[in-house]
Amino acid sequence: MGFGYLFFGAVLWINPLLSAYTEWAAYLFMLAGNRKLASYNRGFRYSRIAAVSGLALSFLNLFLNAADEFELFDFSAGILYPIVSTAVLLNAAAYVLLLMVGIYQIAGETGLEKLKTKAVYRAVLHTLVILFETVVSLGVLENAAGDGSMGVILFAKIFVRILNALLVFSCYRMICLEGDEEMPRKESRFAFVNRLNEHFDRKEEENLALARERRDERRKKKQQKRRK
Repeated sequence: MGFGYLFFGAVLWINPLLSAYTEWAAYLFMLAGNRKLASYNRGFRYSRIAAVSGLALSFLNLFLNAADEFELFDFSAGILYPIVSTAVLLNAAAYVLLLMVGIYQIAGETGLEKLKTKAVYRAVLHTLVILFETVVSLGVLENAAGDGSMGVILFAKIFVRILNALLVFSCYRMICLEGDEEMPRKESRFAFVNRLNEHFDRKEEENLALARERRDERRKKKQQKRRK
């Protein structure tokens, strides 16, 4: 269920417009997913740490924005705003980068080369978007906020986060973690959901068979090299 929790968190993370009020819930789900996946590789262990710091920062951001909303504290115009906002952005970049390292490693172990490639692309895209937003928000680029850059950043963040959620969902469908092999699937009341599950089950079986074939090929090549 680790990738399931990650997927719910990634979906909650898609909307950057209300991120100040919903990001804590996204990190909560993603942290739950990381805790279940941390034993598999370093990427998931390190991203769990980034999820903890992200959760703390998101609670701080929520508190300060709520105080600003109720006119208890002038957060948006104060010196804390750029500091907290930059910390939130950089932590998000670190979290996604480490999460993609974890996905890259576990996809390599299961022979899912396409997922490995997608993890690399997602890491690069998300890091570039976050770094550009950080540069713009700090005012390094003159007049950047007024020439449409923020609109482009908003669209790019939504697009990249949708891609991240889809990648996590692919991991959920294609990678069978230890202990999940014998878990029975519950039938849905909706026929189309059952048909969709059957389709993904067939794809999962095909991917697992392909992964086994690739592992066998690698073993044969290693054995041939040793004999030489």
